[in-house]
Amino acid sequence: MSAKGISSDHPRVAATQPATRKEPVSQAPAKKAPKGKTTDDDVRVTGHPGESANAAPPNFGAWGAASPGLRRGQSGDDVKNLQHQLNAQGAGLKADGEFGPKTEKALRKFQGRKGLEQDGVAGAATHKQLAKGLTLNKDMLLSQGSQGSKVRGAQELMNRLGGDLKTDGKFGPKTQEAVKKLQRENGLKEDGIIGQETLKVLNGKARAPEQAKKEEPKAIEPKPAEPKQAEARPVEARPEPARPEPKAVEPKPEPKKEFAYLKDNVRQSLEKSGKFELLRKLPPEVTGMYDKMSSKARDEAGKQLAGSTFGVSHRTAFVTGQAMGMDTFNYMADSVKKGIADGKINPKEGEAMLKALPSLRNLSQKQRDAIADMLILQSR
Repeated sequence: MSAKGISSDHPRVAATQPATRKEPVSQAPAKKAPKGKTTDDDVRVTGHPGESANAAPPNFGAWGAASPGLRRGQSGDDVKNLQHQLNAQGAGLKADGEFGPKTEKALRKFQGRKGLEQDGVAGAATHKQLAKGLTLNKDMLLSQGSQGSKVRGAQELMNRLGGDLKTDGKFGPKTQEAVKKLQRENGLKEDGIIGQETLKVLNGKARAPEQAKKEEPKAIEPKPAEPKQAEARPVEARPEPARPEPKAVEPKPEPKKEFAYLKDNVRQSLEKSGKFELLRKLPPEVTGMYDKMSSKARDEAGKQLAGSTFGVSHRTAFVTGQAMGMDTFNYMADSVKKGIADGKINPKEGEAMLKALPSLRNLSQKQRDAIADMLILQSR
């Protein structure tokens, strides 16, 4: 994986037609809404003690998020990312990268719900609210029977995580089963209800792994006393028969060292943490990708993973596979293809990356965490 494959830099968006609107004076966040039994878009919700009521909504920063000041008439990747963010709020837009009337209408509606100036321009305050992803009041839950844009946003996010739901904003049996599957795969209580903990997973924030239970030491049974051997009688010494000269054995070629390009201190660190064993079990198409990468490409990938953009860790986005409600690996694939087309990425290395991306997506978060550690340590 080349650093350019996960770069957070985006091309500047040029307006396709002159903007006729005045710049907004400010976008001041609204006062906090009082606690109640309904959300800001009239979602029917119910309380449930199984979810944490004190967990703060996750903030994934703005890696890949839209640039401040996006408005109607503009187009490009930044607009497409803005549409993805609005869809995570339940907008139901076609993410085509064109800022048209439907995108403007969805943006104004979102600004109204958040108490911002409804100018239809994605400025700093709007961007800050979008960066929080899908949110619920801490004492609110989505369950079977709930309806509204919050449900539609949750369905959109579940589809990005591999679901196949109709984004109709209705929490029916299929949506409940999809939620249970998501909870089961992430070690949560399998109740089919979306609360703060399940919401973190939907927004791409990994749940803290539980500490492994320590095994109780087993009692060591005493070995039985060995019987005393009878005293040996003296035996007359006899000459040993002549032994044939041993045949020379040709040394076997040493097996190829796994991850031979790793520095000794990096290998030792990974072995000590137990992550090297995870790397050894990676699919061949993933390990083959690293073997085909140049040392320079590995260093650039490690430096990029160690960084962050607008407060979001590139490593976290890679490990969880989600940032700002967007699929990290789709974004990486687009970046790699663009890098190959621009001549910035070696075609052979780029093809290896694209071939390995589906496998990276299917890895566990622990395996991707081991990969991130390997690349980051190797680049230092």
